[in-house]
Formats: sequence, structure tokens, C-alpha cells
Amino acid sequence: MPDKAYRIFLEKGFVIAVSIEMIEGRVVGFVVRLIYIQGEEERDLARYDTAHGLPHLDLLTREGKIKEKRWIEWLSFGEALNAAIADFKQNYEKYLAEN
Repeated sequence: MPDKAYRIFLEKGFVIAVSIEMIEGRVVGFVVRLIYIQGEEERDLARYDTAHGLPHLDLLTREGKIKEKRWIEWLSFGEALNAAIADFKQNYEKYLAEN
């Protein structure tokens, strides 16, 4: 169960869903999903997470399968969390075009 979860609503049907796990004020895990909503359809375009013990970006297909994984192990979990949110805020339309 996440310690903190929220959504950031962008324009044109894009949403960033953030889920953070913390211990003593330190980020120990997270998932940041870029979601595109069009009519009744809602799909994940990309996802940053720490599922394998290191922060990484999963680029997803239209069907939600992983098509590419990009490791970002040089950042701490907290730094990677902030970078993920900033990336999706700035580049959300690019992720749709590449999906």
C-alpha cells in the first residue's frame, strides 16, 4: 500500500498517476505512470518505477506490454521520482506519438 498517491491532470486527456512508498521520510519505492484518456479508453503510455530494485523507465505498447526498458541507476529513488514527474510533464505528447 503506498504511503502517498495522487494524480496530476495535464491537458488533452493526459494524467500522471504517482504512487510513493516511504520509510522515515525517504523514498524507498515508487511508480509514476503516464496515462492517456480518450473517450472511454484509458491506457498507460509509459511508466517509471523501482520494481527491480533500481529506478527505470518502461516504454509500453498500445496493449500495455513493455517494449523497452531504460535503466536510470545513477539517480537515487527520490531524484528519479522527481525526474520522472518532470519528464512526463514536459514530454507527454512525445510519449503518445511514440506509442
